[in-house]
Amino acid sequence: MQLLVSVRNVIEADAALAGGADIIDVKEPASGSLGMAAPETIGAISDRCRRYSALSLCSAALGELPEWSRMTAAPEKRQCLDWAKGLSYLKVGLAGTLSSPDWLDQWLALRSLFPGSVHWVAVAYADASRAMSPAIERIAEVAAQTACRVLLLDTFQKDASTLFDWVSPDQLCRLRAQCRETGLRLALAGRLDASHLPVLRTIDPDLLAVRGAVCEAGERTSAVAAERVKTLRMALA
Repeated sequence: MQLLVSVRNVIEADAALAGGADIIDVKEPASGSLGMAAPETIGAISDRCRRYSALSLCSAALGELPEWSRMTAAPEKRQCLDWAKGLSYLKVGLAGTLSSPDWLDQWLALRSLFPGSVHWVAVAYADASRAMSPAIERIAEVAAQTACRVLLLDTFQKDASTLFDWVSPDQLCRLRAQCRETGLRLALAGRLDASHLPVLRTIDPDLLAVRGAVCEAGERTSAVAAERVKTLRMALA
């Protein structure tokens, strides 16, 4: 099981890399589950990962799809395209698209703006009813059909609930089997930490995606701490 750590700046990226994170994910937690960081921040962290190791992987969150639909022409959004070449993965959330019959076309149109070398992560929200996003099963289906590399299951609202308050281990095991059949890697997130490892091992996802679990005091709005990353990385071994 690989460890993905979400960071908001270069200092946090350094801490995550020092702690042994397998993938560095750039996002701004103050802007939501998949809050997009400033383009220059994405570029700086991507560059730091490349300098740290040729094997280091970097991904970035792009916010929610409706944000791009409203702001496609906004310079601050389009600037991100200049930095995308150094990224391994990109992802955008589908919150607020449930009532949009053309959400899939919008998603594919956004993806077409970015370099073909970037792999896409399909994001499904376990609390889809709160996110007003398509169901997990539907996103898993289109992810396989549209050449996504990873399916990420996360929670939209960052409150006291965890992933397991919204989906059962049995449901996740079935999703894991489906991903294996369709060639998708499965990443799990949603306020998960070391206490969830026993059940996570029964599910056997490819990736564990965290932020709060490796931040000071366990708060996702605090800074990522290298020692907390290292402790979780060792627990995954």
